[in-house]
Amino acid sequence: MKIGEIERSLEDLSEHSLKGFAYEARRLASAYPHENGRVWAAIADEADHQREIKARHRTGRGQWYACLTLWLHEKPHRTMREIDCIEVLCPTREAAVEALCKLMAENTHRIGLNITADTEIFSEVEHVPRDRDDRPGPVDDQAEDVAL
Repeated sequence: MKIGEIERSLEDLSEHSLKGFAYEARRLASAYPHENGRVWAAIADEADHQREIKARHRTGRGQWYACLTLWLHEKPHRTMREIDCIEVLCPTREAAVEALCKLMAENTHRIGLNITADTEIFSEVEHVPRDRDDRPGPVDDQAEDVAL
């Protein structure tokens, strides 16, 4: 089994199933510490993380992010690349929905023939800090201007 398949498989489980799976994975980690014990412990941690994500989506508690991502479609290569991502941390899920509507209204002028937008609302538990070094540089800004 590949590492990515483990996470996808865990995403398909219910909160209740994830709780039982994490318990069993921790039991295996402690029973067999020298035979993949660390792997089972890591899988148990991921199961707990997925369970918390599902709980946040079910209850709506905690802080939430509104995210607007702009994509440049490059036709000759049939590829697309991210040209901007705006994330706003909000105190509630409802506030994140409002913030996302505001982001869309403020950035509608940037969407065009070769530029599309994706929107997403996700909990603070799901947030992965973005590396500022992978932001578009001067060459990418020129490509954006040409596409508009």
